Amino acid sequence: MVVGHDFETCAKKWAHEHVVHPAVDESSITVTYRYTDTAGNTLARPVQFGDRVEVSVAFQSLDIGFPFLPLRDGGLVTQTATDDIENIPASALPCEGPGNP
Repeated sequence: MVVGHDFETCAKKWAHEHVVHPAVDESSITVTYRYTDTAGNTLARPVQFGDRVEVSVAFQSLDIGFPFLPLRDGGLVTQTATDDIENIPASALPCEGPGNP
């Protein structure tokens, strides 16, 4: 969703909405992205076919107070996905789509 969409009004919004859950501190949700070259260096130029995009989502899970069930990393959950860029749309894509009404 990051490639071809406005990050703030589309990709970030939908990622945030897919994370919302009763066991998640909604105010702690962060969604970030960066474009890299194939060596993993952050781009200082416009994105091109063959570059990579990395998206990270993090949130604080709620501690339900079970002492025998400790929360790793204080309950901070982080997930990062990286993929190759195979298409760069000529114009911005609509925000609505599968899973995003």
